[in-house]
Amino acid sequence: MSKRKIQQSKPKRHKQHIAILSWKGVGDVIELAKALRKRGNGVYLYIPQGNHSITPSYKDARDFSDAIAQQIMEGHKKWTFDVIHICEWYAGYAGIELRKKYRGRLVYSSHSTEKMRIKGKMDKESEKIYRLERLVSQISDRIIAWNPIAYEKICKDFLIPKEKITLIYDGFNYKEFKDISDPGAIKMRYNIGPIDPLILFVGELNEENGPDILIKAIPGLLERHPNLRFVFVGDGDLMWPLRIYAHYYYIEYAVRFLGHREGKELHELFQASDIVIIPSRKMSTPYQILAAWSSKKPVVASYEGSFGLINDQRDGIRIDTDPNSIRYGIEKIVSDWKYGHLIAKNGFKRVKDEFSWSVVASKVEKVYKTLPDFEG
Repeated sequence: MSKRKIQQSKPKRHKQHIAILSWKGVGDVIELAKALRKRGNGVYLYIPQGNHSITPSYKDARDFSDAIAQQIMEGHKKWTFDVIHICEWYAGYAGIELRKKYRGRLVYSSHSTEKMRIKGKMDKESEKIYRLERLVSQISDRIIAWNPIAYEKICKDFLIPKEKITLIYDGFNYKEFKDISDPGAIKMRYNIGPIDPLILFVGELNEENGPDILIKAIPGLLERHPNLRFVFVGDGDLMWPLRIYAHYYYIEYAVRFLGHREGKELHELFQASDIVIIPSRKMSTPYQILAAWSSKKPVVASYEGSFGLINDQRDGIRIDTDPNSIRYGIEKIVSDWKYGHLIAKNGFKRVKDEFSWSVVASKVEKVYKTLPDFEG
């Protein structure tokens, strides 16, 4: 296990000392730590050292949690942390242990609960994780929910009073999605005409993300709008069923299956698209909607697909998870591109005003300031 201090040039006297505990690769904890550091805080980031899976087992997390709790208890005897911030359940047992020492200064933040992440009945491991999430939520002095769905679930399932939990949207580096000079040229890479509207789906091709719902909406859309083109980015179990459906219904000419894409190519696809569609049945990640907003593109999404972020008809179109609803959402924009540009503009304003890391850090610090003895 490692302790990582987010460094700047020789710092001035820190406003507060903050320990952030997280599993490696979870969320954007490094970006949050940097933003808090820029605000004058001493930030110590504890994450696993070496190669670790993105999603640890319960035992992995327990071992990690015990190790960093011991490290913090033994390594800081001359002074104490003003805040212990536990990111997700992975460091939950460290939070339980450190709560005894740092009484009144434990913050727990979460993007989801175990019930939100799994499909079907929970197994023994999931039940352990869920019980740990509930316990950490109950003993923490403040909770940060990173999206509206998590906020609702934590309040309801763990019986948390609303005055104890704060909704703060996760940060996003919207500046990575710079305007491209020739979106038509990007489209032509994939054998799509430069003025043909490109409808973009990004995500694993599985039942949870709903690509099967989208493919069933395409024949009806093409009857009314034959120049639409649909691009599926991602791999998964539904790849071949989707291809077979496209072949059977004679829509192959209008559909592109690109497989996994990332980095610059994925960013350019967002920027060259005309509509981003997110028909998810279950919550997975807000990346698609924030990438679409950052690229100034209109979004059509289910409630789960948008993490509950969309203000319907203002910065996106809310749909149900069925083909008819998808057709409605897409046609609402296709039939009025001026309206589509308006909601795209509103989405870009939101991602710029609400999701920059400097804004997020200021809101997190406000939560810290509600803790006893926090003088920042």
